[in-house]
Amino acid sequence: MIVFVVFSAIPFFGISWWSISGSFDNLQEKSQQRLESVREIKKVLLENYVLGVRYDAEDLAAVASAIQQSGKEATAYVPTTAYGGGLFVDFITRHGYADMYLVDLAGDVIYSAKKREDYRTNLFDGEYAQSGLGEVFQEVLKAQAYGFADFSVYGPSQGESASFVGLPVLDKQGKMVMVMALQLTIDAINAIMIHPQATGEAGELSLVGPGQLAFGGEALATSAYTPVDIFGVTYAIVAESEEVDLTGQLTDIYHELYRIGSAAAVLLLLLSFYVSGFFSRPIAALAALFGRVTSTGDFSLRAEKIVSKDELGHISYSLNRLLKTFQLAIGESNRVMGDIAQGRFESRIETDFYGDMETLKHGVNESAESVERTMYGLTQVMHAISSGNFSYRLEGLEMEGEFRNLLTNTLTVMEKAIGQINIVMEAAASGNFDQRVELDLEGDLNRLKSVINSSIGGIAKALEESVEVTEAMALGDLTQRVEGEYEGRLHQLKQALNSSVDKMEQAVSAVLEVSDSVASNAGEISSGSEQLSQRTNQQSASLEETSSSMEQMAATIQLNADHANLAGTLVASGKKEATDGVAIVKKAVNAMSQIDESSQKISSIVDLIDGISFQTNLLALNA
Repeated sequence: MIVFVVFSAIPFFGISWWSISGSFDNLQEKSQQRLESVREIKKVLLENYVLGVRYDAEDLAAVASAIQQSGKEATAYVPTTAYGGGLFVDFITRHGYADMYLVDLAGDVIYSAKKREDYRTNLFDGEYAQSGLGEVFQEVLKAQAYGFADFSVYGPSQGESASFVGLPVLDKQGKMVMVMALQLTIDAINAIMIHPQATGEAGELSLVGPGQLAFGGEALATSAYTPVDIFGVTYAIVAESEEVDLTGQLTDIYHELYRIGSAAAVLLLLLSFYVSGFFSRPIAALAALFGRVTSTGDFSLRAEKIVSKDELGHISYSLNRLLKTFQLAIGESNRVMGDIAQGRFESRIETDFYGDMETLKHGVNESAESVERTMYGLTQVMHAISSGNFSYRLEGLEMEGEFRNLLTNTLTVMEKAIGQINIVMEAAASGNFDQRVELDLEGDLNRLKSVINSSIGGIAKALEESVEVTEAMALGDLTQRVEGEYEGRLHQLKQALNSSVDKMEQAVSAVLEVSDSVASNAGEISSGSEQLSQRTNQQSASLEETSSSMEQMAATIQLNADHANLAGTLVASGKKEATDGVAIVKKAVNAMSQIDESSQKISSIVDLIDGISFQTNLLALNA
């Protein structure tokens, strides 16, 4: 602190002595430089004021836009706050604005914070259509961008000068739905121009606008001026001083220097304590704020304790604006990412930013668009797969990178797999069960391949065994059976075929038994026929003998009468044998009838066997 006092006192005494001993021209040159320095400070303060007004206007327009987009009525523009008034009323009161307006596109003033006589008038044909408010409304309406009306006398402000800034209020689609206007007071600019940083007793600063409108002083002899842009209108900061005789003042200062030296030292010491505290506390608060933001990453923090309107106050205001911009940009980015995570891929950041925040906005939006295109391509692929179109290849879709290649490769693999499966199944449908899926696959497709190959193999094996059994049966071999282990319908086929062969074997055995019986009966019939033949031969011989005897008897009737009796006896015996022969012939006829019935039974059995063979062939063909 002492060092500060010493270093403050040395320039004070040195400059004072040098100023006193210097020439009048040198003193006047320093005075001119001082005026120019103060002029530049005023320029910076005015530019910061203009920037702050623009930020405030953007904030108010954004709030009005948010309320409008929420679908609320006009009464929503006056929500109460902890300050006891409406949201907009508190805002303009804290920031020193005269009034704030919302004007619809028809020119009707639908909201005024102060509710003066300009409220609910029309700015196209009403009383204030030609005022600064009407001018800024029509300028914003025409350009759909930021507008400014220069200072002029405004009736509702009791005849005082006022200027207006305006911004469009947009809906969700970015279309202008109303105009927000902010009334500025001349007091704010006067406060800057008559700030305690004075130009001296003989100096004056003025802000001169179009039409020689001056703020902060009267027109004097001009010493220096510089242009300054205020809301797009060029003003001039004029540093002025009167031509005065400074000789007497220099002499008085020379005599007073020694008297005030000691008092100045004490005063500087006290002032140093005050100044150090005045600057160190806000700087410490800013440093602490930076520390908290750095350590926590919380951009909702603000510099609340610095409310002065000097350079530190403007630094605090700019810092708060910067933190608000960061908070809004990160919040919008989180919102878009959250929407994407919930499947709302059309979400984008719509808020306007500047610099790197605008670059971040474009990066997030481009990422969201890339995700949206990717998900659209994936949806198209799923639709193609669900409709059985595996030849689809993302034609006409703006999708790049590894994901597109992955989808294309997936579709290619599935197309090849389905193609080979179709070949195998078509071959199976045409009776060729030798085809297999040979393509190298992975995961579920590999399991599908294994199941198909296993199924075709099982069917082929079952059919092969069925064909072998059927062919053996056709060749008369009824000992063959289907021996493989099968499930489902193949097991039913195995059971049906084996059962058919078993039943056929039983039928053939029964036929063989009947055939053996028929053969036995045929043997008996053959034996009876042989006996009949022998007896018939014997009868025939007897008849021949009888005939010979009859001839002998006819020739020798007269000679051998005794032989007649013997012939009668022989005829009676022949008659009996003939009767016996007839009985034997009847038995033969009955035996032939039985043989015929047995033949018909054999024919029925053969027909049954043919039917079983036909059914077996049908089962084989169906399998």
